[in-house]
Amino acid sequence: RFAPVVAFTLVGANDSDASVGLAESVLLVTFNVVLFGLFACAWSVATNSIWGAMGWHAGWNWLLATGFEVPVTGLDAHVPALLVSCTPTGRDVLTGGPHGPEGSILCTAFFLIGIAFFAPRIARQHRELRKAAPTPQHP
Repeated sequence: RFAPVVAFTLVGANDSDASVGLAESVLLVTFNVVLFGLFACAWSVATNSIWGAMGWHAGWNWLLATGFEVPVTGLDAHVPALLVSCTPTGRDVLTGGPHGPEGSILCTAFFLIGIAFFAPRIARQHRELRKAAPTPQHP
């Protein structure tokens, strides 16, 4: 069941900039990529559609890279900002530092809240499926 999350993490986690940040920030980015994978799975299961999660992911990446000119999971698109060029200042744990917002504990909190938002709906769907499933008849 977690194969999509593992695959997304392996593809999405970019530690090529590990020399730029501390090992802890690389771990936080990787953890947040796992959380996003779980969030996207929860969204897809809860809505019975992958399109919302895919659209949100594409919009997030596009807005960060081209809208605000900030790194997306440590990757710089090298394009000028369409909206406003942002230069994050402050502690890396809050801004994500060279990894962009995905390296921030704010992103961690967002994904945990998002997973918690979808969890009751998934649990309700699971209960309804179990009620609807035929019970085995014993002779």
